[in-house]
Amino acid sequence: MTTWTISSRLGMTGTVVTEGTALRWNITAPPSLVGNFTYGASSFIPLVGDWNGDGIEGIGAYDPSNGAFHLKYNANAGNADVIVGFGNPGLTPISWHNGGISSNYDEIGIIDGTNVYLDTNLSGGFADINATLSDISCPSSGTVGQCIYTPPTITTWAISGKMAIRGTVVTEGSALRWNITAPPSSVGNFTYGTSSFIPLIGDWNGDGIEGIGVYDPSNGSFHLRQAASEGTADIIIGLGAPNLIPLSWYDESGGLGHDAIGIIDGGNVYLDSNLINETTDINATPSDMSCPSPGTIGQCAYTPPVHISRTVLGRIAITGTVVTDGTALRWNITAPPSSVGNFTYGASSFIPLVGDWKGTGVEGIGAYDPSAGRFHLKYDASAGDANLVFTYRSSDLTPISWRDESGSLGHDAIGVIDGSNVYLNKNINGGTEEIVITLSDISCPLSTIVEQCLYTPPTPPVSEAGGSGILIGALAIGALAMMMSKGKQ
Repeated sequence: MTTWTISSRLGMTGTVVTEGTALRWNITAPPSLVGNFTYGASSFIPLVGDWNGDGIEGIGAYDPSNGAFHLKYNANAGNADVIVGFGNPGLTPISWHNGGISSNYDEIGIIDGTNVYLDTNLSGGFADINATLSDISCPSSGTVGQCIYTPPTITTWAISGKMAIRGTVVTEGSALRWNITAPPSSVGNFTYGTSSFIPLIGDWNGDGIEGIGVYDPSNGSFHLRQAASEGTADIIIGLGAPNLIPLSWYDESGGLGHDAIGIIDGGNVYLDSNLINETTDINATPSDMSCPSPGTIGQCAYTPPVHISRTVLGRIAITGTVVTDGTALRWNITAPPSSVGNFTYGASSFIPLVGDWKGTGVEGIGAYDPSAGRFHLKYDASAGDANLVFTYRSSDLTPISWRDESGSLGHDAIGVIDGSNVYLNKNINGGTEEIVITLSDISCPLSTIVEQCLYTPPTPPVSEAGGSGILIGALAIGALAMMMSKGKQ
């Protein structure tokens, strides 16, 4: 014989025991419910609950053989008022009350391992709430009474992407539920990520369509999907220490071409632009970012701080601009067509240069590191590794590129200005073979323009002594010729 003690939230007390093939109920309180009767087979599991919200608790019995609940609005013998199937057979049934709202209603649910599935309208079918054991507080084993369900704190975010995505994200049980309302191609209602994650959105691959993402604060990992839909992550990448503030961002200058991720750590912002390496490539500050208000999911706008902005105006054909972009120099080449591009080359502390380093008629680029006195030259105008790297003279000088206006050199070269002296390294190798001139011997652009200086080698002067000697020699030869002529006569 199995015995249960009744101790319900509204004051019903008594016992239930198995008696032969039946469950025998002995209700001892409240007075209006006192009675002794049978209800349910002995293989059933007894329940109590206010199923219709009238303030009076009824009884119930769960059949583990088929997962059916047999509920009565009153505590007496007779036929069930409601019979509903819920879940698979052989699970643990509960009656439960929502402790998070003001309601008289009790509901049914089942426990399957560590998962709890709750029905909110006695209709059965799929669970209305997916919970865990930590979300409910139930009577001790052997006691018939209601479990109290405490809904987890629900967090709601509004989705407002920079392109078109709109909707909401809410915590629902152990998951994040996304309700995408726009654009039409992305409309849907689904779960992605656990409730402890932080939601994100972004056009991760630059195709013009915003996808979704989540950040796991427990390990600092980002789980990104190219589409706004449920499924597995297309990109998983760790960035920074756990428990930082995640963000998605775009380059307001348009140079990046896709959205990326970052983290905020106190007064520092660390941005990863390639979604590949688990390292940051831009160190910024909150003043460099414009982010959505709290509770809104959207991309932060990153405005690269402009420390320098120079116009590229090569002597042959190259044109464009160079600006500092975070920790790098960003080049925007607009001509010639074969060199058009937007890319980074050189650190933001470097000084940009242009020059036809090989004498092919095509201008490449360069960057001078003043801290080391080192030149980094590329034969073309593009990102990538330097073709020539060398140091020349000392550090912290003023670098130049230059061309021989006479055309005798055949290629552009580099040099440095040190006070009033100019040192030209015509072999672009950092060697000691050089031309030493003064500032008056060379014509250079303004400091805001990246262009080659023009150097005109001086014409060797004609010697006065040499000229007189030639004249005297000519006169002597003439006089000798006259004398020889008279002697023949």
